[in-house]
Amino acid sequence: IDGVNPKTSPYSNISAGSQTLHVRVTDDISGCYETVELVLFVNPLPSVGTISDYQLCDDNLSGDETEVFDLSNKDAEAIDGQTGVTVSYHESLSDAVDGLNPLPTLYSNTSNLETIFVNITNTATGCSNVGNFDLIVNPLPIIADPTALEVCDDGTPDGITSIDLTLKNVE
Repeated sequence: IDGVNPKTSPYSNISAGSQTLHVRVTDDISGCYETVELVLFVNPLPSVGTISDYQLCDDNLSGDETEVFDLSNKDAEAIDGQTGVTVSYHESLSDAVDGLNPLPTLYSNTSNLETIFVNITNTATGCSNVGNFDLIVNPLPIIADPTALEVCDDGTPDGITSIDLTLKNVE
C-alpha cells in the first residue's frame, strides 16, 4: 500500500508451489493508486525416465543399416510411471523443446547411431521436459557354411548316435 520495496523483474519466487505478491498501480498524474493480489504458481516439470538405447538387427539383408523402429516401445521408459503426460519424439533438440515436428510412431532411422529426442508434456499444466536416446542398427553376424560333420555309428547299427555339435563352433 505504501509503495515501498518494489520487486524487480525478472523476479525469482521465494516459495515453492504458490506465492502471493501485492501489485500497486499508480497514476503518474494524479498519484492515485490501486492495489491487487497476484498469485504466482510454479508448476513442476515432468520428469524424463532413463531411456535405454533402442537396438535392432539389420534384418533387411541389404546391410544398409536402416530399420523401422516402433518408437512407442520407449513410451513406458520415458514416462517412468507418471500419469497425465504425453510423449512425442523428435529428430532435433530444438524441435523437442518447442514440441514441433513430432516423428511418426513407426520411424525409419536416417543414420546409424541416430539420437532421438523425447518431449514429455504434462497435459494439465503444459510444462514439458526433454530427454534422448539413440537408435542403433546392429549388423547381422557373418556365418560360414560349415563342412559336413561325419561320425561313426555308436555300435548299434541303426544310424543313430550322439553327435557333439560344438565341434563346428569355430568353423
